Amino acid sequence: TNGQHVVGVFNVIAELRARFGDLPLRLLTADRSATLRAQTEAAAVKMVLKPVDAQGLRAVMAEFGLTTKGA
Repeated sequence: TNGQHVVGVFNVIAELRARFGDLPLRLLTADRSATLRAQTEAAAVKMVLKPVDAQGLRAVMAEFGLTTKGA
């Protein structure tokens, strides 16, 4: 179910941070629920809400110092 996937995502986030430290992570989702918002805030993960246009994706990439050639 969808709830199991959410738990799995946060388990992966915890594992990544345990291995690599405090990573700046983003969760790309169409879920706008208060529950998921609270979970992401508790995990210090920013939500990126779908649909994401090219400009929005470039903005997220820029947060990580990434750029696109010719964009």
